[in-house]
Amino acid sequence: MNKLNLLTVEPKSEITLVPGKEHIMLMGKSMSNKNKGIKCDPILERFKFSSNIQ
Repeated sequence: MNKLNLLTVEPKSEITLVPGKEHIMLMGKSMSNKNKGIKCDPILERFKFSSNIQ
């Protein structure tokens, strides 16, 4: 896995993430401070999702 410390997406632009390939993970001790201002409207088509949350 390649780690990026910064991902910049221009306003009103779109990115396409392919299942099993690219993905975005937000990690940190206090995510409530790190994700302010992040807004996304995912368009989901024919995807299967799984969750490892316990």
